[in-house]
Amino acid sequence: MKILIPLALFLTATTTVFSQGTLQVEFIASSAIVIGGPNIPQINRGIFGIRFRITAVGGDIYLLRGLTYSSHNPELGSGFNWHVSDNSIGSPSDVSATVDSLAEITPAYYRILEGDTETFQFTAYVDPGVTGFYGVSLNYLDWTTLAPSEPQSLPQNFLALQDFKSDIVFLQAKSE
Repeated sequence: MKILIPLALFLTATTTVFSQGTLQVEFIASSAIVIGGPNIPQINRGIFGIRFRITAVGGDIYLLRGLTYSSHNPELGSGFNWHVSDNSIGSPSDVSATVDSLAEITPAYYRILEGDTETFQFTAYVDPGVTGFYGVSLNYLDWTTLAPSEPQSLPQNFLALQDFKSDIVFLQAKSE
């Protein structure tokens, strides 16, 4: 039986707000948890969270629900674009992520009605490829104000979220 032991939990909170057209995004908090560690290196993993609020001002907005792992500029249809932070020294061997919200869901989008605010929780899982320091960042949100019929046929907007970052934690590479 394996037991997961959180070795570190860091929470930060600040007020960072980005606005673009009818979209307003407010950073709430971030977290970084280390599972495993020197005593259990075979299950060493970082779990990183970024929580934020999105408000639709002056019209409904639609956020593409996809997740794209990339440190490059956004591409059409990238959804929530994220990466392992630039100030990380390590290199991940495996990454995955989820986005959770109670916002209304259409086939490809989260819909936020004019005047409403919805909270989103981005969670990333990072397995270290080498021992080092790791963190994650949200790069961009892919969104539109037009009701979607075909996601790829809509003009897309990209909101840069350069300050939406987790804390940095030390992760030890898994032993073989």
